Amino acid sequence: MSKLVYLDSSDFSNLSFPKDTLSLQNSEILSFLRAQKGNGTARFFMSAVHFSEAVHAAAEHKESALRRAELMHELCGENVLRFPTELPKLELRKALAGNEAAVLSQEELLSDKGQWFGFDCDLDSLKAARRNADSEIDKLLAPLPRQQRRKLRSSLDLRKKSSHAKWRELIESGTAPTAAEFPLNLLGPDAAVAWFLGEISDEDYRERMLTVMHDPCAMFKHLLDETKNQQKLYDILRKQGHDMSLDLERSTEAMRPALTAIALSNVEIDLTELINELCLSPAFLRQNISTYSDISCDHISDDALFRVTTSCPSLSAYLETSKSYLLVSAYSFISKIRAGGTSPKKANQSDFGDLMHSFYAPYFDVFRCDARFGALLKRHKPLRARIADRISDLPKMLSVD
Repeated sequence: MSKLVYLDSSDFSNLSFPKDTLSLQNSEILSFLRAQKGNGTARFFMSAVHFSEAVHAAAEHKESALRRAELMHELCGENVLRFPTELPKLELRKALAGNEAAVLSQEELLSDKGQWFGFDCDLDSLKAARRNADSEIDKLLAPLPRQQRRKLRSSLDLRKKSSHAKWRELIESGTAPTAAEFPLNLLGPDAAVAWFLGEISDEDYRERMLTVMHDPCAMFKHLLDETKNQQKLYDILRKQGHDMSLDLERSTEAMRPALTAIALSNVEIDLTELINELCLSPAFLRQNISTYSDISCDHISDDALFRVTTSCPSLSAYLETSKSYLLVSAYSFISKIRAGGTSPKKANQSDFGDLMHSFYAPYFDVFRCDARFGALLKRHKPLRARIADRISDLPKMLSVD
């Protein structure tokens, strides 16, 4: 049986250094991972979080990003995971339907053909783009006299092949609209124009887009040089994780009056029980279940809420990680107050990415992360033996039967 391996985003960066700057340790680890993939003893997977964190933030970092993308493509191939927050949704459907163990199969973890990280890519966006283009044409023609407007309408009728040359002339001169927004600009201007003119069908254009979207090398090389495209990807892939991080920050803020009183009292208090009670309260569990389920949990009794939550591996892993995160944040706040600080420590920018990664942890034999986040995950007993919080742990963990 192949071991399922989830690498940390930093691994793709550190292992993709140019050969002459790659450290000896990382060179040996990279060779080992390639061998493991080659002989089928390990399978590596790419997630949307990996993809998002690999994107270059500026043009001068593009070469490094392309090396990361090439390594992701080499090791992971077609093993593309669903978006992390889709996992608890699928689990909860099983749990709320009465399944005692709402565990996903390997097939259910993976994005289906025709999807992008588990999201359906339908033809609605293409139809909307065509409608928008028609609307823009109407605006361009509106100021003209009726007779001239009708004549131009006839000469620009997309159903007439004779109009295509005129359209290309107008588009090249920049006087006509095209499908230039992400993801419609993935295939370049020539393909966009051919689609707009009906020379490429909606279905064919969609398939071509998906081919590029599934290849991080192609995405990074051709698409992501424009700031607006980078920002859209950040918005698509990171927003929910950032929102979850803010939710945890709000929970910490709600505890601050009590934590301040504890800090000023100089009494040492074990906060574990307090945080456990908060995270296991029916209100807290219902809020989390409702975030991921499209099925109402109103009919679930308070006593059954814990059973439903713990039957969902990714959801329970996330809640346990959140619990650890809150506990560490609470102690950090108390220490800062006692040291004379007045403002709480800001969350690390990487925290929301780590939280998104954590949904996958229960489904992997080896789950890589940094030592700081690994310490939080290891508090959850079912995950403890799976966590590799140093890259040097990989050969040892993958060699154990």
